[in-house]
Amino acid sequence: MNIKVISSKNIWVPGTLFWVLGFFALCIIWLRAKFQSYSRPRTFKVSDFERCIDYDYEVFKRYEKYIDLYDCSDIQISGSNILELGPGADLGIGMLAVSNDAEGYFAIDVNPLAANTPRELYDSLANRFGLSKPFTDNFCNAISPDKDANLSDSNINYVIDSTFSISQFKNNKINIILSNHAFEHFNDINMVINESYKTLISGGIFMADIDLQTHTRWLRESDPLNIYRFSKPIWEFFLIGGSPNRITVSEYKLALENAGFEDIKISPRVQLDSKSLMRVWTGLDESFRKDEIANLDFVIIAKKP
Repeated sequence: MNIKVISSKNIWVPGTLFWVLGFFALCIIWLRAKFQSYSRPRTFKVSDFERCIDYDYEVFKRYEKYIDLYDCSDIQISGSNILELGPGADLGIGMLAVSNDAEGYFAIDVNPLAANTPRELYDSLANRFGLSKPFTDNFCNAISPDKDANLSDSNINYVIDSTFSISQFKNNKINIILSNHAFEHFNDINMVINESYKTLISGGIFMADIDLQTHTRWLRESDPLNIYRFSKPIWEFFLIGGSPNRITVSEYKLALENAGFEDIKISPRVQLDSKSLMRVWTGLDESFRKDEIANLDFVIIAKKP
């Protein structure tokens, strides 16, 4: 896969000002969380059906490509039971997986972001890819917020669980665990990775696309490493549910190794160019002044022996 190398914009802005802007953003986000629940994980609304479908399709094809590149011939989307961690605003990935002959699709999230996704989104996705109405009905019934509480016998299930207990899917013979831009929000990645290991069948694969950049939209392009400017005490003071965990690439790799995963492969997708990194280097907290901080987005894949 080609690596996208980007430059930070507005390089003429002093680093101290970016620290102030980032601190201001932390204050606003912290205050907003006191009065407003987390409801919009993307830069666009779920009512923008076409954009949602484009996004889901892009992510799904990325999963397929990285599985192929991983060269694990005995694991493919087709015929697999798939568990998605933190699917977010909609379950289009699941619908695409099942339409591509996945044996089953299961998803777990802390927030019920996809619980009330309009039926029209899935109808639009079905129309674009030529899926039948009965197929769409079966999928939407399984993920409806009004579904029966116990769907353990179903091959499609969406679970909201504040404890994020992945092990509840042990009996579903999970071949593939997927996650897209969710791991950077998990408070305890070791717990999630350990439970993922226990839930996968032998020979199953774990794959996560992790976004390490600043998430505040108006700072992201100008200063993608802004969240790494702050010391641990300041960052922890402003922590809210879903705050970026600021865990680096090597720490994810170590967590997978400690859980027992093997054949771990890391593929950077987006990196900050060397000149931009040099400009911000001294403005980063000392604990983040290491070469791997240039990785802004990467995919990590591992196998359970």
